[in-house]
Amino acid sequence: MDYKKHIAEKLKIELDKSELYGFIETPPNNDMGDFALPCFKLAKIMRRPPVKIAEELASNFDVDEYISECTAVNGYLNFKINRKSFAFSLLLLATITASQISAKGRPFVLTIRQLTLQNLSISDI
Repeated sequence: MDYKKHIAEKLKIELDKSELYGFIETPPNNDMGDFALPCFKLAKIMRRPPVKIAEELASNFDVDEYISECTAVNGYLNFKINRKSFAFSLLLLATITASQISAKGRPFVLTIRQLTLQNLSISDI
């Protein structure tokens, strides 16, 4: 799943989606979100204050099965991915990969260096 592409396509703004994709970045602090759109670059293009752009985009953004939260903070538009959906996709991918490799008669070993799932039970997936 390309979350940046998904976000760029969902944003309700008259701007080339590939250009918008390039503006989306990873915030320096995880508490801010998983992805962020600094609206300062958009302010030059749209000739409006970045705080107002971020607030307008946040109010028009519909969360879905991939993005669980969208907030405007000081001219940034912050996005949090849906952890349950991400965990499910990861487990599904691992299962499919394991079955494909096992079908070829080779052993399958999945090593995840660090995976933290908080407040998530198997019944949520």
